[in-house]
Amino acid sequence: MEYDEFEKLMIMLRENKDSLKKYGCSALVALQFHFLARVDDTCALMIDEIRSHNVYKEFALRFRMCWSKNVMEEHAAPSQIMLASSNPYFCSHPFVLHCFLSFIIQQKQTKMEN
Repeated sequence: MEYDEFEKLMIMLRENKDSLKKYGCSALVALQFHFLARVDDTCALMIDEIRSHNVYKEFALRFRMCWSKNVMEEHAAPSQIMLASSNPYFCSHPFVLHCFLSFIIQQKQTKMEN
């Protein structure tokens, strides 16, 4: 996806009145773009794999995706660093990450109640 395509997609999602698209989908797309990953790899990100960075605790997160197209064994997936961005469409830290995780947790709780 090219920069201008991503920006148009994020504007369209964030201006949508549907909360799933406005928060859930925009968060997923921002994470996917930040990770340079496929959407299925981004969706498989486990909450317990997200930690504060060892050295830069104030502004960086460290995470490990469970799989990547360039990794042959799941345990060989490298850790990556997530930094904040001054561009609100590209920033996946911390607001977007919070919205994404909160939305997923809410959806799971709703399914459990039904």
